[in-house]
Amino acid sequence: MQRPLLLNGCRRVEETRHGAWEQVRGYLPSLWVAVLLPSAIFATIALHHMALKTGGGVPNLYPPTAILLVALLRHRPAVWPVLFFLGTGTEAIAHREFGFDGPILAINCAYNLLETLLIAVAMKRFCDLTNWYLSIRWIAACTVFSLVAAAVAVSLGFALIFAIDHPFAQYMTPARWVKQTISDAASVVLIAPILLSWTEPAFRQSGKSWGFVEAFGMMAAVAALTSAAFWMSESVAALFLMFPLLSLVTLRAGLFGATGGAVVATAVAVWATVQGWGPIANHPDLPFGDRISFLQLYFLGAILSSIPMTMILKVRSTLAEAVDAQAAISQAALSNMAQGLSMFDADDRLIICNGEFSKLYKLPEELTRHATPLDKMIAKYGRTGKQLGKLKRLVCGAREAGDREQLDGEIKLPDGRVINVHCRLLDDGGWVATHEDITERRQAEERIAYLANFDALTGLSNRAQFNEQLKRLVSYLERGHRFALHAVDLDRFKEVNDTFGHAAGDELLRQVATRLRETVRTGEVVTRLGGDEFAILQFPLEQPEEASALAARVVKLLSKPFTINGRTVVIGASVGIALAPSDTCDAAELMQKSDLALYRAKVDGRNGYRFYQPGMDAAQHARRALEADLRSAIKNRELELHYQPILDVKEGSVGSCEALLRWRHPTRGLVHPAEFISVAEDTGLILPIGEWALNAACREAASWPAGVRVAVNLSPVQFKSSRLISQVKGALERAGLDPSRLELEITESVLLQNNNSVLKPLHRLRAMGVSIAMDDFGTGYSSLSYLRSFPFDKIKIDRSFISDLGTRADDLAIVHAAIGLSRSLGMICTGEGVETKEQFALLEAEGCTQVQGYYVSRPLPAHEMQELLSGGSNLTGRLLKQAA
Repeated sequence: MQRPLLLNGCRRVEETRHGAWEQVRGYLPSLWVAVLLPSAIFATIALHHMALKTGGGVPNLYPPTAILLVALLRHRPAVWPVLFFLGTGTEAIAHREFGFDGPILAINCAYNLLETLLIAVAMKRFCDLTNWYLSIRWIAACTVFSLVAAAVAVSLGFALIFAIDHPFAQYMTPARWVKQTISDAASVVLIAPILLSWTEPAFRQSGKSWGFVEAFGMMAAVAALTSAAFWMSESVAALFLMFPLLSLVTLRAGLFGATGGAVVATAVAVWATVQGWGPIANHPDLPFGDRISFLQLYFLGAILSSIPMTMILKVRSTLAEAVDAQAAISQAALSNMAQGLSMFDADDRLIICNGEFSKLYKLPEELTRHATPLDKMIAKYGRTGKQLGKLKRLVCGAREAGDREQLDGEIKLPDGRVINVHCRLLDDGGWVATHEDITERRQAEERIAYLANFDALTGLSNRAQFNEQLKRLVSYLERGHRFALHAVDLDRFKEVNDTFGHAAGDELLRQVATRLRETVRTGEVVTRLGGDEFAILQFPLEQPEEASALAARVVKLLSKPFTINGRTVVIGASVGIALAPSDTCDAAELMQKSDLALYRAKVDGRNGYRFYQPGMDAAQHARRALEADLRSAIKNRELELHYQPILDVKEGSVGSCEALLRWRHPTRGLVHPAEFISVAEDTGLILPIGEWALNAACREAASWPAGVRVAVNLSPVQFKSSRLISQVKGALERAGLDPSRLELEITESVLLQNNNSVLKPLHRLRAMGVSIAMDDFGTGYSSLSYLRSFPFDKIKIDRSFISDLGTRADDLAIVHAAIGLSRSLGMICTGEGVETKEQFALLEAEGCTQVQGYYVSRPLPAHEMQELLSGGSNLTGRLLKQAA
């Protein structure tokens, strides 16, 4: 446990030590500066004293000031004390070695230090050291600051020498003050730019890259040429032979190479002059010291003369790079434009185009080259060229009209693509154009226009176009024309859509639309209004019998079986007919009256047609009132369940009871389900009603004897609900009813879609222990296939086969087959609608398991059913005796 603490402690000590070193490091220059700065100052002071001795005490340029100044300018003020220490200490040691005594040494160091400090502070304060070589302001400021600082420092030095009455005071003349001031200032102005260029990253990279061999060769060539000029010639003009080579170095390596070459040339020239070579060494009119000073100024002037050349080269290089960058950007923009671009001159010759332009028109490379005439594109590229001729005609028309506004046009290519062209004339008579492929946009617009007037699923006209056509036909009524409006609604379409799925429903609608188009005559309009609602405008109409004939054809044609995904589906259609002008001359009223006639056709049994007749609106109002009352009935709890006993023929007892829905209306009395179930299914109210009935039946059955089950009908709408399983489970749990005592009756319409989505819920209900019965057996389309797909617990023979059981042999044969089938499959068989003793006897003789109907008992309210099952009355014995 102690080791981590120890490690953490060591780490904190190390971090503290590291932080302290970083803080100290912020006040120190880099190692190479700490070594190079004293070395350079010592070397230049040594050379300075050698020149003084050679020149007889004539002052020349003093490089240490410039060297220390550059070091200060390249560092933060925090490092200056160390730099001052290094520079001043080295200067004191160097001057001491060459004979300066203590007072003069101190004064010399002091005013040199003051001079450097004044220039550095002024340059830091007033000048931007970034890209100094491109600023005339920087050169001027450096000159002014250097002269002022040198004058102040030299004056202070002279004053101190006079103040201590030093023997050197005799040499402190005005002429020497002028020479020394200019010498100090000139050393800064001439040498500082050289050193700054060598420490400027931009200048170190200003020329092309060059290696050690090339650099050595260039510097050797400069040294050799300069030596030859001094050794072989006595003419001052020969000194200019080095400038072409310096220019070559400048072109190759920028200012860094130029200053380097100039320094080499200067050093060689000074050495040659000291050796007595060249025109300056042997000039009869100049003292030797002045010759040295003149030589230094000459070559340092040459160095400064290379700065403008390098500045020009740098500016040109920068401009060239900017032009290249702009060209690259322009090329990238042209290459990546989503539109094609082309530019032509006043003679319609191509100046430039991008790849998208040639791609849009599929032009070969030879037709997209510079100066290619547009006429050549038109002449050599077939049908596409002819389309480009439209573009030329557009431009020529604009030129003639003097219109320089943006011109728009479209070019339709042979392959069906549509190119939108935006063109603008230029000042010189040329023109520039952008080309955009708008094929998809045009197709989308056409699609939108199509969808605005036609149904996307069936291709028939939609409601919007139908309304326009209806209004147009109404306007013809004034001319004596007549027409008929047929409102067509599919029967049992919702069952197909709910059981087979929406894809099957859509396919059925497409097939219906095809049949309707084949039914009508030319000029008659078929429309899909929405869902499974269609309309037909029959025009012209001579006699009402023509409307009857068309409606009969529609009903007959739509009653024929449809094949959907390999399955046979039979639906039907109801048609309502309104005539204009006999029924009305108003378009809206005509629609309303055709709907009323359609409603009457549905009420009268569907799969037929009806003409509008006065009074039909009353039936429609009654239906709407019934719907409103039914919604109130759910809220006001006006619904109740009656139960009809189902008699076990062999046992002679009530084995189960079917829950039947009743509506006790406050004014209408007891409403039969046949009057409101269809309304509930059409409006979706069957879902809350069905859920309530399931809960109520389970709750009341829980109080019955343990052997009696309750049967509850499920509508196809309920069966499609995703909440069916949870509703059944919840109803059983809330009532505390054993699942085996619940029977769910479904019709064959639920099983129209024989797949997992139907069979899976049935198997889940069976797994819960609930019994499944097929109601109205024999009335579907393929009952036997359903029995094979799912093993039902019970089948209930529809009452339509029981009602004529004693008089029709075919009904008896069907009942005999159904009972035999149930026996073979191990299912319970229940005969529905048993109303006579003869029917009961025939079913008993055939071996029917159960019977249900008025012969056994009418449906009873819940409390009477409770009394019957609990033995509170003799009703059970009476029923059994009657059944016997």
